[in-house]
Amino acid sequence: MAKEELMLSDERIEEGAECLKALASPVRLKILFTLKEKPMCVTDLEQELGISQSSLSQHLRTLRYKRIVAKMRKGNKVYYTISSEAFRELLNILPQIACFRGQ
Repeated sequence: MAKEELMLSDERIEEGAECLKALASPVRLKILFTLKEKPMCVTDLEQELGISQSSLSQHLRTLRYKRIVAKMRKGNKVYYTISSEAFRELLNILPQIACFRGQ
């Protein structure tokens, strides 16, 4: 990768920091690791994670706003999914990072 490609504007750095803040929640990380496997509706996420519907909706709203998750309608249900392959890759490597291993 060329040096120019690694240089990011202050605006892009700020956007990245805001995105990382959205990921800095244990509840949101649980949601994301659950969605990594398959798209799920709020009811299924609520049962799977044991999170109240109101709390879950608030966390999903934050993740949608940062474009980390996307929603899609199937019939009368709304399903949430990871928005991009890049976020899936990030979720795949997070467990390899020292802070996830307690080292």
